[in-house]
Amino acid sequence: MWGGDMRKGKTSNRELDVIYKAYLPEKQIVPSDTMVHLDWKRAQQLKAKVHRHGVVYFPIFIMKHWIAGLLEKGTRDSAEIQLSIFDSAPSPIVEEKLRKHFNMVWPALRLVNEFSPRQERYSDDCGLYMSAVFFGAHLDIQIDHSHDMAKCMRRLLYAAS
Repeated sequence: MWGGDMRKGKTSNRELDVIYKAYLPEKQIVPSDTMVHLDWKRAQQLKAKVHRHGVVYFPIFIMKHWIAGLLEKGTRDSAEIQLSIFDSAPSPIVEEKLRKHFNMVWPALRLVNEFSPRQERYSDDCGLYMSAVFFGAHLDIQIDHSHDMAKCMRRLLYAAS
């Protein structure tokens, strides 16, 4: 299990997988352990999934941190795949590790950093912010990232789990 326990204010991969499977289109979400086991073969499967379904919600767990990834067809040509990254607590060390890993297993993937509201410093809210990105994208709405957004998301996700 990665992340933590929602009852303690953290979000675990198991809890997130259950919630995403219940509330997001099943064919457009990948399990939250995908990044941990990502190799060339899995990258090719993800690429095919994007071509079939358009957008794929990709929960990224790296260095004890959740990052929202949206896999989409690229804007440059029809064969290109783009990973839009929404990181609520960006770190050069995490970004470098992420880029190195993708460069090894999926060198053609185009990484694009997108704006993400910042979580409170030293909080464990990255899973909540990741979930807000996914649900906002799925519902085609802008999530209000006010100072109490994490508290509201925590309550909603806990109730949904």
